Amino acid sequence: MTAQLYVCDEKESYCVPRKHTYKCSGEKLEQGSSLKEKKSKLRPIKKGLFYFNSPETALTEAKAKNKLLLIDFFGIWCPPCNMLDEVVFKNAEFKRFKNDYVFLKMDADLDLSWELKSKYKVTGYPTVILAKPSGDEILRIIGSRKPKAFFKEMKNALVWKSLNTDEIKKLNSAKEVPEVKALEKALEENKHDETIRLSEIILSNEKLLEEVEWTKADLYSVMANAYEELKNEELKQKFYKKAFDEYTKMISLAGLNEKIERGYNLERIYCLWKSGDYENAQKYYQNLERIYPDEFTFYYQHAHMLKEQKKLKASLDKASKAFKFSYGDNKLRVTNLIAELYLELGQKESAHTILDEVMRDFKLPSDKSIRTHRYFEKLSRLRASI
Repeated sequence: MTAQLYVCDEKESYCVPRKHTYKCSGEKLEQGSSLKEKKSKLRPIKKGLFYFNSPETALTEAKAKNKLLLIDFFGIWCPPCNMLDEVVFKNAEFKRFKNDYVFLKMDADLDLSWELKSKYKVTGYPTVILAKPSGDEILRIIGSRKPKAFFKEMKNALVWKSLNTDEIKKLNSAKEVPEVKALEKALEENKHDETIRLSEIILSNEKLLEEVEWTKADLYSVMANAYEELKNEELKQKFYKKAFDEYTKMISLAGLNEKIERGYNLERIYCLWKSGDYENAQKYYQNLERIYPDEFTFYYQHAHMLKEQKKLKASLDKASKAFKFSYGDNKLRVTNLIAELYLELGQKESAHTILDEVMRDFKLPSDKSIRTHRYFEKLSRLRASI
């Protein structure tokens, strides 16, 4: 039999899936574990306040105890997902909600998440769903939030628990900030000049900054990306450097260890790289790869930076390490990167091989709106172009 286990670090800042195969003989596992121990390995994983990938258990408990559900759809590679873990979910005030909520984490890269992602129409990560005991959504939080803002939403959900769908929609609409709504629309429509203008408006209003989920670092990153799309290299680098500095301040304000922190560093080092400081970004990546040697995340991001620098063999080495520890959706993403690298290196047959091997065995969700299909279709287009 095969068991899907989750390996978590001591600080509970992340968990990654690991599959283990056990051969049973009578009432004991061959390696000497008892049947009782074997069964315990298959129980739904609960680490701290959260169930991991155990939706039926969480929903059953929510119904039985008449508690709200908090469902966090996350990716181990996702900077704001890790920021929520480090700053919000570890906050003492968050723990005070344990009598009112059942907490569930769903790894968005695993097929175990497909049913709930389809139900709640989840398209990006992190998406946090606050739902009634029945599972009906009350409101959602997309992206990372400051603790104060996050807890305000949790309190809102408790107050709105008994309201009907129309009443909840009206209250959610009333919370929207016009400037943020306009910025999100500009981003969706790829209106880069408008994105820059609206970001500047929000940045210039300290009171508004206190009310919205966007941080200065977020806004500088958004502006930098817009300047990159507009081919303005000087302003692109300037605003990515501003974003890097803001993320550094945020690590300090949160009382986190800069050398081992994950979420802010994922975003921060990316901003440093995009600012043109490849040398220091390289040092940061190497340090974090030493700390997290068995994880997809930093190898994958590092490989992309090296690819941009045209260091193709070094990039392929990092991408291959990322592939070794990949699963689900992130396996599709790193497969695409490796195939592109093989093609740039003139190794067409190797590109064929990895694409065919991964695509042949990969299971797809029935709901085509789930982003797994987009990653798979990207591989299909690449395979067809060779």
